[in-house]
Amino acid sequence: MDLAEEFPLRRYNFNPGTLGTPARRTRSAMAIFEEETEGWPIEAYRRGRVALAAARREAISLWGDDQLAIGPGTTLWCNLLLDALAGHRRRERVGTLKVLTTGHEHDGGAGALEHHPDLSVSYVGDEYLLDPDDFGQQVAARNPEVVFLSQVTWTEGRHLPVRELIGEVRRRAPDAWVILDAAQAVGLCQPTLGIADFTVGSGHKWLNGPPGTGFCWLGPRPIQEIGGLFFVGHSLDESWPLRRFEPGGGQDFARFAGLEASLSLYAQVGVEGAAARSRRLANHLATGLHRIFAQHKISHAFFDGGEWVQDVPDLPSGTCVVRFPTDFDPYPLYSRLDGRAVHMKCIKGQTGTGQPLNQLRFGLPWFEQEERLDSALSIIDYTLREGAG
Repeated sequence: MDLAEEFPLRRYNFNPGTLGTPARRTRSAMAIFEEETEGWPIEAYRRGRVALAAARREAISLWGDDQLAIGPGTTLWCNLLLDALAGHRRRERVGTLKVLTTGHEHDGGAGALEHHPDLSVSYVGDEYLLDPDDFGQQVAARNPEVVFLSQVTWTEGRHLPVRELIGEVRRRAPDAWVILDAAQAVGLCQPTLGIADFTVGSGHKWLNGPPGTGFCWLGPRPIQEIGGLFFVGHSLDESWPLRRFEPGGGQDFARFAGLEASLSLYAQVGVEGAAARSRRLANHLATGLHRIFAQHKISHAFFDGGEWVQDVPDLPSGTCVVRFPTDFDPYPLYSRLDGRAVHMKCIKGQTGTGQPLNQLRFGLPWFEQEERLDSALSIIDYTLREGAG
């Protein structure tokens, strides 16, 4: 595979937490679809159905779980799911739905927890997240009706022990619904499937698929009790048993062709191969960032998967998160770099449990190359020499 041919990039996008960078074959698949179906509604539906089924087959081949619905990105999935659960609750009895979550949930996933009038939210402290028994005791004490967790946190890139945590939910609050946000996992590592009622992930982040695409893996309970999320109009693929969990009616059918092309390309590298490449690239970038920040006498620490370290870390995955003391504001550097085609995530403020956030997060997609990282590091160094930060 010629990476330079598939990804002829002039920008350095180290922010897969936003829209990704589609490969040339992804863009081509979408362009061909649109050209060949322009002004031809029946053919657009027909080819859309074929493309959706092909994308679904690729996803099942990659991750092995066929209880899958394909549709929007994580944000829309979470809005739909939480609203459906709130409606399910209203049918049973009055009152708000009690939700337990962590302080590390992204507003794009768990934002509905804060804003939905039928939900009441409590947060479990960080000190309970790494020990399943401690977490289980919190679950037992609070008796939630919904538990919302991320497999990989957007704040630190921490891989939570979700299999064990969800096991405690099943033991201590067996009637609780569990939503697992895998937006920062799908495409970076193997998503943890088969344990939550809903597992959601995006196709436009680490998988570099078309914007607004994603996945929802379903457990048996929502299939039986919720029945679907899309009830208006005909389903696009009437043959699929989970069709009522997939959007129907007129929509951007070309995105399914693009998603299938993205998944096919990712499959050539493989889940483990992509994870290893991203990890190697993240460590290469971290080494360069440590050298540059030290030269400019900027205090910093890296999250190494378990704790914050002030030396060159041994990163466990493709995410490099750098934390700064409160006397250094990384936003001016982030803003200047954004104007120079070097993009990452600036995370400021505080977590849901009140912990301060003052950091930059770099995500290294598997297709990047060390030579390009060195060029980006040179731009970062030059920008700091100019006085940004």
